[in-house]
Amino acid sequence: MGVTIRNGTLDELRRVHWEPSYLPFVKESNQHIFSAYVGETLISSILVIREGDHLIYKYAGTNPDYKEYQGNSILLWWVWEVFKWDLNYLDLGGSRKPNIESFKRQFATRTYNKVNPRTRWKRLKYRLHQLEYLVREKLR
Repeated sequence: MGVTIRNGTLDELRRVHWEPSYLPFVKESNQHIFSAYVGETLISSILVIREGDHLIYKYAGTNPDYKEYQGNSILLWWVWEVFKWDLNYLDLGGSRKPNIESFKRQFATRTYNKVNPRTRWKRLKYRLHQLEYLVREKLR
């Protein structure tokens, strides 16, 4: 039996994602979800985000009983085929899990350093707290 690809839903992604609480509650207009099926069985689902000439591979999930079909690899290829004419970058992001990092690196043509906005925010917040502390100490 072959793999078929459909436009997906957040519900499908939640059914196969390893930690559904990480997923958004609502799909935004710049987010696209694709799902892979074998027959009527959901085997994988991914969510990508379109930002200008970038496509960001944000979330993915796989049915563990169907890993041999490599659904995420097929979906990643499908996404590239759908969007490649309008994009300059397909950003796979990183991962703290070595097996996921390895999966993503097999598709890389090159890497680049990208500062995560959350990291910037954490740094700024820390510095603001430091500044607040110093000001309070001076006012005492």
